[in-house]
Amino acid sequence: MNARPLLVPFVLLGLACAGGKPPDGDLPGGNGDGNGDGNGGDDSVTDDSGGGPGRLCPAYTGLGYEGRSWEWSYTPEFEDELGYSSTWTVQTQSVDGDRVTTRSVGEIDHPSYQRYEWTILSTYRCDDDGAWFLGFSQETDYRIEGTDYWANTTITYTEPYLVMPAGAGEGDSWTSTYAGMSTTETGSSGPTSQDFEGGYTGSLHAHGDVTVPAGTFQVLEIRYDGEPSGWVDSDAGSVQSVSSHLVAYSP
Repeated sequence: MNARPLLVPFVLLGLACAGGKPPDGDLPGGNGDGNGDGNGGDDSVTDDSGGGPGRLCPAYTGLGYEGRSWEWSYTPEFEDELGYSSTWTVQTQSVDGDRVTTRSVGEIDHPSYQRYEWTILSTYRCDDDGAWFLGFSQETDYRIEGTDYWANTTITYTEPYLVMPAGAGEGDSWTSTYAGMSTTETGSSGPTSQDFEGGYTGSLHAHGDVTVPAGTFQVLEIRYDGEPSGWVDSDAGSVQSVSSHLVAYSP
C-alpha cells in the first residue's frame, strides 16, 4: 500500500462494505482529503483558555485554535459526474502541547444508501521542523436496503510524514518519507492489517486569487511530486483540492 500524502488529513479511504461490494461503483469512506481536511485558523496553535499562543504550526496547514471549523463539499461538477453529493464539517477539536487533533463528521447522499455517515479523528504534531501527520481513525456507518453496516479503519504512521515545513512559502519544496500500518475491521469480519511506506516531494507555487463559496483567497498552488493537488491560503489552509474535487464553504 502506498498511501499518497495529501494536505490535512487527506487520505481517501475505500468503502469497506460488510458482506459485499459497494453499489454503483466505489464510494469514498469519508474525508480523507481528510481530507483534507482544511481547517481555518491563524498560523499558531493556541489553547482555549485564553493563555495565548502555544507551539507554532506552519502557515498553509490550517491547523488553528480549538473549535475553529470549516464546512466542505464536493464541487457541483463532481457531484454531477458521480451522481451523489457529500458534505462534512472539519473542526480543530483539541490542542495538547504539540499535538493537534481534528474531527471530521460527514455524510453521503446516494440513492443506493439509506444512510452513510462517518467520523474521522486525525492527529498532527507541530514542532520546530513543521507539522507532521501522525495518523487517524475513522468510523463509518451505513444502511443498505434496511440493513445496517459499519467499518472502522485506523492508520498509524510509525514514520510520520511532514505535512508542511516550518516557515514554508512560495518557491519552497520539501521531501518526506513515511511508513505505517492500516487496519480495517467491518461488521462481518475481524481486523485486517497492511503495512505501507513511501515518500513524496511537496512544493508551493505562485497562483493568485481563487474564489470559492467561502470567499476569495490569495493562494499558492501545492504540488506533490510535481502534480498540482490544490490551492492553499496562509491563514485558511486548504481552500480547494484538485485531486479530490473538494471545495470549502461557510467558514
